[in-house]
Amino acid sequence: MRFPRALSLLWLLLISLISADSLAATLDGTVVDDKGNPVAEATVWVAQQRQVRSVRSDAAGGFRFDKIDVAMTELVAYKEGYALGGATALVVGDATAELRLEPGDLLTLKIIDAKSKPVAGATVRSMRVADRFLVSVEDLVPHGLPAIRSGDDGILVVPHLPKEGFVKLVLSHPQYADSDVSYLPVDGEQRNILLQEGKRLAGRVTFEGNGIADARVSIFKSGLNGQKEFAEVLTDQEGFYFARVHPDRYSVAVQHTDYASPAPVGVEVPPRSEVAPVNLQLESPRYISGTVRYPDKKPCGGTRVIYRKQNVVFQDTFTNNDGDFTLCVPGGPGGITIVPPRGFQNPHVGDIPVDLGDVTRMELNPIRLESLPVIEGIIRDQDGNAPGRVLVTVQNLTVPYNVLTDEEGKIRLPLDFMPQTSVLHLGVEHQRRFQRQQIEIPLKKPDPFEVHLEAFTPDLATRSPIPGRNNLSSLVGKPAPELRGTEWVNSDPVKLGDLKDKVVVLLFWAGFDEDMGPVVLQEMNVLYELLREMDDVAFLSVHDAVSSADEIRQYINNYGIQYPVLRDENEQTTFSTYGIVFIPQVVLLDKAGNVRHYQLDNRLLTCIKGLRRE
Repeated sequence: MRFPRALSLLWLLLISLISADSLAATLDGTVVDDKGNPVAEATVWVAQQRQVRSVRSDAAGGFRFDKIDVAMTELVAYKEGYALGGATALVVGDATAELRLEPGDLLTLKIIDAKSKPVAGATVRSMRVADRFLVSVEDLVPHGLPAIRSGDDGILVVPHLPKEGFVKLVLSHPQYADSDVSYLPVDGEQRNILLQEGKRLAGRVTFEGNGIADARVSIFKSGLNGQKEFAEVLTDQEGFYFARVHPDRYSVAVQHTDYASPAPVGVEVPPRSEVAPVNLQLESPRYISGTVRYPDKKPCGGTRVIYRKQNVVFQDTFTNNDGDFTLCVPGGPGGITIVPPRGFQNPHVGDIPVDLGDVTRMELNPIRLESLPVIEGIIRDQDGNAPGRVLVTVQNLTVPYNVLTDEEGKIRLPLDFMPQTSVLHLGVEHQRRFQRQQIEIPLKKPDPFEVHLEAFTPDLATRSPIPGRNNLSSLVGKPAPELRGTEWVNSDPVKLGDLKDKVVVLLFWAGFDEDMGPVVLQEMNVLYELLREMDDVAFLSVHDAVSSADEIRQYINNYGIQYPVLRDENEQTTFSTYGIVFIPQVVLLDKAGNVRHYQLDNRLLTCIKGLRRE
């Protein structure tokens, strides 16, 4: 039982981590085809912090890289005749991975300008393949990955993509701003991609007046969710760099392993400006070292360590496999944030203040993490008896989270992270009866608890539509439209007409939704586990048609979905029939097959029980 964290699907990978005592670890694995057979003579690249190495797989499909640092790591495998395979994750300690090469297909794009004229010379800077792994194309091309470039007719062919998959691209061109192209299906159709003319943002990175080569210049753009990296470029041998950007407000930062970073520089790129000059001066390095340990004093590798000044991040790194870290920082006061792994907390409240003063090196005292609290208790029904499995909802997190007790009503819930609250609010509800209870758990000292459920009057009313959400009011009280789709991805075909005398819990969703999708899927999984043995309840779902069946199977595997999933027709027939504009959306059908509820915030189990009793 775990509290959720916002995770990109890139983190849900086939990488298994093993303890290691050395500073540099080993990353090995195998390359296989879609049937699990080894693939020999495949090129495998590993990229860490834009440093790339490559090997060839042996006769058994095996590969091995030594001296792997603790860092975000891209693995990419390629062989002619297959689609690219890969994995992207933070590697801590020795690791192993299986890279699967599936049948390949092409994505064909026509690159055009604002006047619909073809653009030659556009390249793919990077691509995210089926939300499974990242390919930094511009870094891998010098090491053997075939280059991808549009011709005089503007046609750009991206080969070696999973058949019927999808891909997210970043396109680059010397005269145009970088363009993010989101989630294009690999379906054989040619698509036009418009490039916008970009303004030249350029400058030089120096130290004491001398140009510095291979400095990483990052250009950030402010958005609704904070700062987002727009582009990253490397300086040339004389320290010069340039990028093409849209007219807007940006922050420009620089990093180099041998120097301290200055504060980011803000720049306004106006529509009529041809060049926006931003020069950056690296500073003399000062070093702060430390070590992070688990409560048992073992090294804590892979812990994120952030150095900031006045809320500006100057360096963001990870502890190595021995739990050690070194920060290269500018002078003056600052603060260090330790981001512990799941299940642990930093005993320091807030940032650790540091100020090197006149010294150039500082060694911090060892940082010993503490284990997070464990919530334990037992729940009884209104008569004091064991209630069977009970739904427990943690209510005062950023998003609610649901777990189940055992058959005796016992719960043991280790915290994965420390909530920003001193008291945890739990809502407890009986699986069959209208009995529930509210519990407050002090996090400073969460003693074991025992609580008895109490009867409540259920809210089973049909609610009015809410602006900005799906409006299914025209369907309420009427027979639910039959579900139509291309295929049932993980089950035999199901018809609503065959589910009379059952309450149907129907979910509309899409695996690429990384906002509320994982939250609702987690709740659905828990309720399915709670109610699956009841013969008058059925769970079904309809997935958006943008994703292929293979991609939906991957989502099903990632999220652990066990109830039937239908892929909608390519015209989004079922979504349109039900009026689904926003996802995810849960709809409840009564035993007569009528639509009854769709505004279900905080009362899904209650409404299911109400319909079961009718």
